[in-house]
Amino acid sequence: MTFSIGFSHLPHVIAGSVEVLAGVFAGQGVTIAHFGRFLAITTFGNIVVGVVFVAILKFAHAPQAAE
Repeated sequence: MTFSIGFSHLPHVIAGSVEVLAGVFAGQGVTIAHFGRFLAITTFGNIVVGVVFVAILKFAHAPQAAE
């Protein structure tokens, strides 16, 4: 899972926060508002994709009822 996030350049709330905060503190034109927007969007995306991913895993490992 970690490989697929990095390989496809998807933003992740934990890993990306370090980069965005570095931009804020280094004075690279990144504001706290940019950080807040980044945090909101990536957190929402991580929640949605995380729920789908766990649901797929649960469904794949759940015993199927015999008909």
